[in-house]
Amino acid sequence: MICPLCSYAMDSFDKECPRCHGEGLAATNEPIAPTINTPAPVVVPVPKEAINQKSLYTCLGLGCGVPVLAWLLIVMLAAMVGKTDASNSLGYQYAKAEITRKLKAPTTAKFPASYERGVIMQEVDGELHIAGFVDAQNSFGAMIRSRWSARLKRTPDRKSWEVIEASLAE
Repeated sequence: MICPLCSYAMDSFDKECPRCHGEGLAATNEPIAPTINTPAPVVVPVPKEAINQKSLYTCLGLGCGVPVLAWLLIVMLAAMVGKTDASNSLGYQYAKAEITRKLKAPTTAKFPASYERGVIMQEVDGELHIAGFVDAQNSFGAMIRSRWSARLKRTPDRKSWEVIEASLAE
C-alpha cells in the first residue's frame, strides 16, 4: 500500500505510515488506485454499409492485378529474348559438354563459371572462341587441371551453337 501523504510503500499490516506517521490506507481498507491512469483505447465498430465496395475492389485489383500483369510482361520479354541470337554463355555450355566427352573421368569434371577468371570468350569473324580450364581425374585417379579451347559457330536459325573444334591439352 502507498501512503497518500508521502507516497511511501507501506506493508499491508501497517496502520499508519512509518515515515510520516500519517494515517495509512490499511485503516480505511480503500483500494489502491494506480499511480498512472491510462485510458483504454476506444474501438468503434464500422458498419458494413460504410465500407466503400469500389475502393475494396480497387485494392484487390491492384494487389492481385499488378503482380499478374508484371509476370505476363516478364514471360513475354523472355519469349522475345528466346527468339534472338544464342548467348555466349550458351556457347560455353556446348563447349563444356564437348570437352567433358574427351575426359578420362567425365563425372569428376569441375569447370569454372563462364565469367570467372581463367575463362576467355571472344567473338571473332562470326565464331565464338573459348579458352578455359577443367579440373578432372586422370587415368590414375589424380585430380589435375587441364587447359582447353573450343571454336563454335551459331546454327542457321541462330538459336543454338555448333562446335567446330574442341581440343584438350593434357
